[in-house]
Amino acid sequence: MTIAHGMEGGAGDEGVRLRSLLEELQHLGPRPRSGPIAELHQQLCAEVEAMLHTRRDARDTRRSA
Repeated sequence: MTIAHGMEGGAGDEGVRLRSLLEELQHLGPRPRSGPIAELHQQLCAEVEAMLHTRRDARDTRRSA
């Protein structure tokens, strides 16, 4: 899995990717302090955060237009 996976589609694709990431995070359980699972957890969280920021910025842009 890559961070860019699923980012090139439209808003619907982004929503599907976001739900998929959140589901994957749920299945990982509590974040360990170190190791490969901790790194994966951090990567997934960073991708979710970036997607949420992008969505917020797009919403703010539409509101101000």
